[in-house]
Amino acid sequence: MATVPTVAEARAWLKIPHTEDDTSLAAAIAAAWSEWQMTTGRTAGDLTDVEHMALLERIGNLYAFRGDDVVSPSTWFTETIRRMVNPNAIG
Repeated sequence: MATVPTVAEARAWLKIPHTEDDTSLAAAIAAAWSEWQMTTGRTAGDLTDVEHMALLERIGNLYAFRGDDVVSPSTWFTETIRRMVNPNAIG
């Protein structure tokens, strides 16, 4: 089982060579994890490797929005999560 990505792991995955944006990455991780928990009701210990990768991708999407950009929950991300954790889902 996988865990929630750390700041260092997200920085390495996004290929960010510096630590100046660690605060922004931490916020993106918290937002992605909160969105995941609200959608699934699952805990960090329940994550599969595929779900871990989906979280990293969502963190990358949230991190890309800077300054005055407004980030709202992604319908696509939410539906993907539901399909991943629903044993009756098709596709």
